[in-house]
Amino acid sequence: MIGGSLSPVIMNQEGTIRAWEVITKELTNLKRRFALLTPRECEVLSHVVRGRLNKQIAFESDISERTVKAHRRQVMEKMEVDSLAELLRISGKLDIQPFSHDYR
Repeated sequence: MIGGSLSPVIMNQEGTIRAWEVITKELTNLKRRFALLTPRECEVLSHVVRGRLNKQIAFESDISERTVKAHRRQVMEKMEVDSLAELLRISGKLDIQPFSHDYR
């Protein structure tokens, strides 16, 4: 160590490693929760990410609006969130793409 100049560099690297470990642990936890969703819940979540209303999701998925609400409730529960904003934040971290009926 030359005049103590290495110490801040090492400390910064240790801080970066700890931050990376926290981020990795959080992402692993989010992926675990996402894996609990059924295919239909994933579809509904994808529509929600796209900004669709319950009525629109119901029409596009050929299910009742009440069923959409039930799936949304299950998604919120399984993803362990209390708000739509929180769900959207998590969806962004998981890179969940909007659902598309484009089957080309």
